[in-house]
Amino acid sequence: MKIRTNFVSNSSSCSFIVERCDLSYLEQLSLLNYINPEMEFWEITGGDNEISGYTMMDNGDMEKFLRKIGVDHKVELWSG
Repeated sequence: MKIRTNFVSNSSSCSFIVERCDLSYLEQLSLLNYINPEMEFWEITGGDNEISGYTMMDNGDMEKFLRKIGVDHKVELWSG
């Protein structure tokens, strides 16, 4: 996984996109049904070919979640 930071010093957003063909069915379900028990908000949507996520604040440790479900090497996160 690649993580980019500090594009804009006062920005508090983060996003990711991953192609569906790179994910197993279970990985897709895990991402699309992402629930964080700490009530942190990520908008995660699924298109025909990809799944993407976005948050206005750096809410929740998406990198940690992606590692947990085994897709961290398939996703590039952008923040800043």
